[in-house]
Amino acid sequence: MKAIVLAGTGGPEALRVADRPDPVTGTEEVVVRIRATAVNRAELLQRRGLYPAPPGSPKDIPGLEFAGEVAACGPRVSDLRPGDRVMGILGGGGHSEAVAVHERLCLAHDALIVQGGMGPGEAVLVHAAASGVGTAAGQLAAACGARPLALSRTAAKQDRLASLGAARVIDPGAPRAHALLEANATSGKVVLRV
Repeated sequence: MKAIVLAGTGGPEALRVADRPDPVTGTEEVVVRIRATAVNRAELLQRRGLYPAPPGSPKDIPGLEFAGEVAACGPRVSDLRPGDRVMGILGGGGHSEAVAVHERLCLAHDALIVQGGMGPGEAVLVHAAASGVGTAAGQLAAACGARPLALSRTAAKQDRLASLGAARVIDPGAPRAHALLEANATSGKVVLRV
């Protein structure tokens, strides 16, 4: 598989495309063919040598967020099947064509609907709404008929979130942010912290 690897520290010039072995499943792991990933602050710091990869994560392949389809399942995987569309957060390795992760690190509708009990018409507060997982959570909530309330501090991100279906975009640092949240919430709201 192809992966973006850290060939040193510095700016974008420290990144290279390299071949790496295809991942294989562990007993409770799935292999996910990655269709989308993101770049966040942690990767920028890692590239500069200021954020080491956590133990057990690839030291030279950044990428903390991923979205794609399950390609293979380990023998004790119980909740996912090949072809399931998933997203998740991991310690590294997301800037590659595929990754092996424990099935519990994959999120489909689980976080919002199964675990959170979200239903149509409910308000969903999405922290860090412009992040990869935050964007996906807001879009999933909107697609299910809920009202995503997106928190973001910058105007460009706020505009993008509104175009992606956020019912309301709020700057958490604004003087009346708390009042705006209360005014836009409904009973039975779900809070998702990402």
